[in-house]
Amino acid sequence: MREQTLSGAPENQAIVATAGGAHYRARQFLAIAHNEVLALRRDVLPFMLVIVMPLVFTVFLAPLYKEFLRADGYHGASGYELALPSMAVMFSFFLIGSTAYSVYREYTYGTWTQLNASGVPVGLVICAKVCPIIVVGIAQQLFLVLGGALVLGVDLHGQIWELAAVAACASVAVVGLGLAVLGVSRTSRQVQLAQTLSATVLAGIGGAIAPPQLLPTWVRAIGRISPAYWSLGAYRHIILGEMTSIGLSCLALLAFGIGGLLLAVRLVRLEEVREPWV
Repeated sequence: MREQTLSGAPENQAIVATAGGAHYRARQFLAIAHNEVLALRRDVLPFMLVIVMPLVFTVFLAPLYKEFLRADGYHGASGYELALPSMAVMFSFFLIGSTAYSVYREYTYGTWTQLNASGVPVGLVICAKVCPIIVVGIAQQLFLVLGGALVLGVDLHGQIWELAAVAACASVAVVGLGLAVLGVSRTSRQVQLAQTLSATVLAGIGGAIAPPQLLPTWVRAIGRISPAYWSLGAYRHIILGEMTSIGLSCLALLAFGIGGLLLAVRLVRLEEVREPWV
């Protein structure tokens, strides 16, 4: 009687093939992410700016935030309680351009066609490219908010894990906006314009430039469409102890990130031709 080995069964062949395919995709993901890390290491200046410039602006704005917080009942406030997270969130929007540039760089180097020929799914390419940028965003938020708080003597009312969770979700949201810009843009100039507008308009209506209480009523009404609103609300809970739902803020920030990813996967095609970054 003819015996059939375990590996010869059709259902087991499918399992082996699926496992092999998953392993191959994982290797592709790691290879693309590794190349992105190498590219980021070659050009660290933009990422240094999103750390250095917030520190400079924090020094200038802290006295203004100090007067606002003391008028709001925080009599022992130094101003850094709001200045640090506000500037960290505002300058994190400049990662929007870095996110889009991670793809436009392939057109500049002429390597986008190689990715297309390799048969890698566009979703995998995008996720692999943005993961290192998300890590950079998390590091930026933690360095400025947590590091700044420790150095400047700002007391935290929340837990460190809450701060890390908010930093991660805020980074995902900003990268999601970058992916949305990538999906709808067709030239590098459009990306640069979107980055500038987001760093001013979205940061402004979200309360990163001035506290929401000082903004006009109509601006406060639309502030929820900005990730800055949700990020700063969570940071105020952690730093000032305000009764804000961190869980709701994190869900809103993740929604921005997932929405941008879905839009990019829908609109970006490996076979399309775009203008190189200039």
